[in-house]
Amino acid sequence: MDYTIIVANYNGKHLLDTCLSSLVIQVKDRSRIVVVDNGSVDGSNDHMRRNWPGVTTLLMDSNTGFTGANNAGAALSDSEIIVLLNND
Repeated sequence: MDYTIIVANYNGKHLLDTCLSSLVIQVKDRSRIVVVDNGSVDGSNDHMRRNWPGVTTLLMDSNTGFTGANNAGAALSDSEIIVLLNND
């Protein structure tokens, strides 16, 4: 079964490690996880680059909300199933 997990993030750097750690032990292919960053200013982008290089990160220019982040992440996927998550 083909799937993509989309995680919406906005200034949630302090939540990313816990969220992604729990996902990667269940998902063998990290590229199936997409973190959509909604214009965070808390260093989330740098944290993702340094600590989660195998996870796809999509950077938005501004906060598009949960729906906007999910739509942007879904546009990157050609999976049959898309799972939508918040990082908390």
